[in-house]
Amino acid sequence: MSEKKLKIFLPIGILAVGIIAAIIMFKSRGAVPTRPQREYAPLVRVVEARPAAHTLTVTTHGTGKPRTETSLVSEVS
Repeated sequence: MSEKKLKIFLPIGILAVGIIAAIIMFKSRGAVPTRPQREYAPLVRVVEARPAAHTLTVTTHGTGKPRTETSLVSEVS
């Protein structure tokens, strides 16, 4: 067989085998058994949030510096 024919028919043959294998797997699959879905109670405590006035005090020393810096530059005008 010439190399040109091999380049044409080999991919077509591979696709055909793949499609046939997919059809066979699709037709031979079984029914999926279904289980009743269980309801789980959430393991959390719920507290209703209410607005209130609070005073927060933050004590700091020194200056804050970022670990890394990034420059955002537009690539289009």
